[in-house]
Amino acid sequence: MSILNAPNYAPAVRQALEDLIESNQNQQAEKRGKPYIVTDWDNTAILFDSQNCLFLYQVENLCYRLMPERLADVIALELTAAQKAATRELRREIADFYRQLYQQYEGLGGCRPLAEVRESSAYSAFVRAMACLYKYSFGYVAECCRIVCLFEGYTPEEVKRLTEESIDRERKRKPERLVYHYSADGQALAAVYYVGLRFIPELEEFFGRCMENGIDVYVCSASQENVVQAHAAHYGIPPENVLALAVALDGDGKILAQIKAGVPMPIKAGKAEAIRRCLLPKHGRQPLLVMGDSIGDAAMLTAFSARGLATNTEHLPLLLKVWTEAGRRPEELLIQGRDEIRGEFRPSGESVFL
Repeated sequence: MSILNAPNYAPAVRQALEDLIESNQNQQAEKRGKPYIVTDWDNTAILFDSQNCLFLYQVENLCYRLMPERLADVIALELTAAQKAATRELRREIADFYRQLYQQYEGLGGCRPLAEVRESSAYSAFVRAMACLYKYSFGYVAECCRIVCLFEGYTPEEVKRLTEESIDRERKRKPERLVYHYSADGQALAAVYYVGLRFIPELEEFFGRCMENGIDVYVCSASQENVVQAHAAHYGIPPENVLALAVALDGDGKILAQIKAGVPMPIKAGKAEAIRRCLLPKHGRQPLLVMGDSIGDAAMLTAFSARGLATNTEHLPLLLKVWTEAGRRPEELLIQGRDEIRGEFRPSGESVFL
């Protein structure tokens, strides 16, 4: 009887994952160390990006705990002097729009319902300008760190509830590529976001079978930990098995616009470091499998002897190049295709992109 029965695994992926479970099931820790796998989250364990979808939900619903002066500070965090200069007008206009919305919206400092506020020109401009600012080419590390600072003033549990609201919205949307446009600082800006986020039945099944058979499942992600924990719970992955970007808390348990010090920052090479520091000592062995989709996952995919599994996104050619340059055989990297139009895996290694 087949272990994995969901329909859209690529054949080689299905066989390899079944073999992994069969050959490692119910091993006791005292033998070789309890077996485990590690997966990236965005565009690997789910279709599209959890943090970006939540960002759009937060912007469009004005879910902030920031005074106008503080938002102006927060949107400048992690930027170099040159980047601040390049976005000076854009950030000034965002701060002005937010000040107007803050004075109007009953969820902030005003008395008007959101439906009315959404009819204003300031609201439309704020959404488009924020979308463009947070896709500006500041670099991958800055992009990951800056977006989580917008949660300042929330508690971790409130962020999880906000995440669930965004998940509910995404499930009702068809997968779609959205482009936001805005002009500022002498530039015509455009920002691309993918919405219609989907959980993957094949991975819900695979992760479940692993855990049923004594194989731990961990997530290693550059998104904010409370966001990923809320998502991972839909697959039955416990919060303590999520290695993600941690934010500092104040004395009242509320989020600060700061990355938590003293813990691994799981961004690019930091993902491999997080696995080395947090999982190798606990398990006494390397992971059985590491899953990813982009150059941000290359370090953790190539740092261990584990087999790799890559979802076929637009980043796959570069990831394959890094994989072979690290001395790994191409056949050691499993390729799973996906259909972004239908919002599901494909039963092959090929993908259909939006």
